Amino acid sequence: MKPVHSLTKKRNFERLMGTLGGALVGLVILYFIKDPRVLFVLMILFMIGTYVFLRTNYLAAVIFTTPYVLLLFHLLYPIDFRTILTDRVIDTVIGSVIAFLANILIIPSWEHERITDYMTGAIEANIDYFRDVAGAFLGRPSTVHQYKLSRKKAFVALANLSDAFGRMLSEPRRQQKRITDMHQFVVSNHMLTSHTATLAYYVDPFAAKFADGAYEPLVNDIVQKAAVRGGGVERRGLASGNGGAERRAARAERPTEQADGTAQGRTRRRRSQCEAKGTNEKERGTTLRRSSL
Repeated sequence: MKPVHSLTKKRNFERLMGTLGGALVGLVILYFIKDPRVLFVLMILFMIGTYVFLRTNYLAAVIFTTPYVLLLFHLLYPIDFRTILTDRVIDTVIGSVIAFLANILIIPSWEHERITDYMTGAIEANIDYFRDVAGAFLGRPSTVHQYKLSRKKAFVALANLSDAFGRMLSEPRRQQKRITDMHQFVVSNHMLTSHTATLAYYVDPFAAKFADGAYEPLVNDIVQKAAVRGGGVERRGLASGNGGAERRAARAERPTEQADGTAQGRTRRRRSQCEAKGTNEKERGTTLRRSSL
């Protein structure tokens, strides 16, 4: 049994199909081959195949495991192999049914309850990736190590989000909450990552030549809008995870980078200057009236 329903379903299918396929292979071998030495060599080969594919291909590992177990017990206890074969298949079917029912009725874990973490993680990784790439056009290029790290995090977050969405599609339809919005979000995240990667392609030929701090308001506006979209994921009720909210709270506590260079910062400064100027004029007028009296 796996932590989520889709993985349990996949593992049960692989276990059942692998057991039935391996049982057929073992049945054919034991029916046609009677030499214990040949059976022992085949058992060793099946054992090697089991451990080779155990971590990479579970279906192939189970196909190798079943004849390996059948040959092992047949060599230890040369009785009717059909009894061992029947017990193996029946036990596997019972275990798979128990795991499947337990994952649905007792401890279900649906993907829509966890996908918020992947969604917010993808947005945050893309924001960092875009900021590192755009910094080169602002005259503040990031280090090669920082750029590669942010690019890696963006692509890993993209892969995690895509995998989570794929697992959600294999769950029962009643548990596929707002699947259309999820699909649109995944596609948009793919587009954002690809556009950032395209921008990174032009860093070497054009960044040093056309670097200008005038791009900074635009960059900050894009970053702020992406952060707002990330903050609205949970508020729109797309999912119910808490990890994304914690990361957004931590990000909100960080000092805003280059806040004075944004258009909003300049607007606030102008408003403050106007208010200060108006206050000075009022004070000057009051002083003149008092002096004239």
